Amino acid sequence: MRDIMQTFFDFVAIFFVLYMVGYASFLFLSVTVGSASLYGAKRRRL
Repeated sequence: MRDIMQTFFDFVAIFFVLYMVGYASFLFLSVTVGSASLYGAKRRRL
């Protein structure tokens, strides 16, 4: 039973790390694309 619990917690830990890396990448790309789009819109208005 203890081995099953340890395997489950290992899986959850790996999933959590991958999820956080994916989420951080998504946020980084969102900020990058959003700032580039705002910069482009500002340059067109000037």
